[in-house]
Amino acid sequence: MTFQELVPSFSNELEKISFVLLPKTRAKKFAKTDKKDWKLFEKLIKNKRFQAGILESKLADKKLKSYAKNFGDYAASKKTLAKVPSERISKTYLIKKLPDGRLGCGCKDWQYVRSHQGTDCKHIRSLS
Repeated sequence: MTFQELVPSFSNELEKISFVLLPKTRAKKFAKTDKKDWKLFEKLIKNKRFQAGILESKLADKKLKSYAKNFGDYAASKKTLAKVPSERISKTYLIKKLPDGRLGCGCKDWQYVRSHQGTDCKHIRSLS
């Protein structure tokens, strides 16, 4: 392997390592990219430093920041208040208390729509 081939390869590896080790760097890279890996995002959002990186990014829009904050808080929360069964499928959703006092749900409606709108899904509403 020539030096020219080795240097870019080494540089790429360093970039990959920094991406894994530095959550804020990873968040900035995520915000910059056009083609987003949302499954990876959902795994990383539990990390408070990754979440902070998204919230601080000038490239992340208001909706992404709100989603990162609310879904990140839900994913990281260990305060399960209730388990609510689905009406249509054999699935149970966890209702958790978020740090700001709001309730969050594990359903897709709350995750993708209501978490950043500030509204409750039918599973949360069924508790009251």
